[in-house]
Amino acid sequence: MKHLKTYKLFESVGNDLPDILIEINDEPLWKAECWADSQIGKWVVIIQTVDEDDEYELEGQTPPPVVIETIERSIDFMNSEGFDNYQITFETDEDDQIEEISLQEVSELDVWPNNFIRIEFWK
Repeated sequence: MKHLKTYKLFESVGNDLPDILIEINDEPLWKAECWADSQIGKWVVIIQTVDEDDEYELEGQTPPPVVIETIERSIDFMNSEGFDNYQITFETDEDDQIEEISLQEVSELDVWPNNFIRIEFWK
């Protein structure tokens, strides 16, 4: 019964959270994906830039308003689903640096292709 309850909780979020993130994927040069880590009861969201030009390296991008609004909407949605805790980190692949940031700091980021915004939700 314990697993059935967990499954039902993840089923609702699994259908709706990716739909919320579609707006980011519609934005040029940005993509978002999410998945459940059922081992530890967390949902993970990754938002990053996409370098589609092989000839020139994409420069750092400041998250556009739609990215910020979508993050806010996903936090509100996850709170309504009982995932009251979240953490936003900014991670760079180059030096494996992870920095915890606030929602307000997201709009000040300079996101390069190997960097990403990670949001973890848990109960």
